[in-house]
Order: sequence, then C-alpha cells, then structure tokens
Amino acid sequence: MSKKLTYFLFGISGILLLIIIFKKRGKIISFVLSKEQEYYLSELHPKYEDKFRNLVTEIQKKGYRVIITSGYRSFQKQAELKKQNPKNASPGLSTHNYGIAIDLSLQIGATIITKSNSIEKWLSTGVPQMAKKMGFFWGGDFKGYHDPVHFEIDLDTSKLLARAKQQFGDISKIKGNEVLIT
Repeated sequence: MSKKLTYFLFGISGILLLIIIFKKRGKIISFVLSKEQEYYLSELHPKYEDKFRNLVTEIQKKGYRVIITSGYRSFQKQAELKKQNPKNASPGLSTHNYGIAIDLSLQIGATIITKSNSIEKWLSTGVPQMAKKMGFFWGGDFKGYHDPVHFEIDLDTSKLLARAKQQFGDISKIKGNEVLIT
C-alpha cells in the first residue's frame, strides 16, 4: 500500500471516529459556514447576532445545511429592491434594514427548500416551529404575502425608522444595523 493511500485511510478513520464519539455524546459537529454566510451573520445587529447564530446551529442540528441568502440590507439596497418589486418594503420599513432579519434556504441531500416551496413543505421541516419557539417571527405567517425564507426579530420598523432618523439625521447616512435598539 502506498504512503498516500495509508495517510488517506488514517484520515478517514479519524474523521469517522470523531463522528462516532460526538454522536454518542449527543452532540453534533457544527458545520463550517462559508465566508459569505459568515458575512451575512456578522453584519446583523450586534444585539441579535448571537440569537441568529443559535438559530442556524439549531437548524443544522436538524440535519439541514443552511444557505443564508440575505441579512442586513442598507436603505439604498432596499430602495433598489422596492423598484424591482413593489411588494417589497420601502426603505426603513424592512427588518433587514436594521439587521434583525435573515432569509435562508435549507438543503438536505440533493433537496433544497427555497422561497418557491409551499408553506406546507416548510412546516414539514419543523424549522418555522422551532424558530418561533426561539422567539423569531416567521415570514410564512405574513398576512397576504408569504415569505417562508424570512426569519426576523419582530420589532416595529416605524419606531426603528424614527429612532434612526433621530440618531443619524440625514436618511442617506443611516446605518440600520447600528441603530440603538433598547
């Protein structure tokens, strides 16, 4: 047997041993997030970043790979999205503008659960129910417009916008993920 093959087999054996040890202890090996996924989480409002990280970890424990597609969004980016789709919230009225919302898809095996999947499909994952127990509002419960990939901290964006204007003055200078949230 060649040296490369020997090292490879030892490596695989070690990984399998770690998996067995962690499973026996009832723990799960945390999935490493890509730089992009990590960036989305790091840009969230500092008061709630850990809460969102815990949500991602709990989803991973259910066996899903989490694909974060949106997090903090500037007012300018929100204005662009509003132009593309009038159903989108106006700048300052989206929880994304304050870093208190993420959009995510789920992957298990070859199956990816996205915005285009039904509310029933999302509910069958157990993720919305778990997120609600953790204190999140789920976009699948929006009245009239269902957004099943959306999970947020349910705060009044009108009040946040007023606070942002008071804190930053000019609306073009507002950094929503830096707004003081009490």
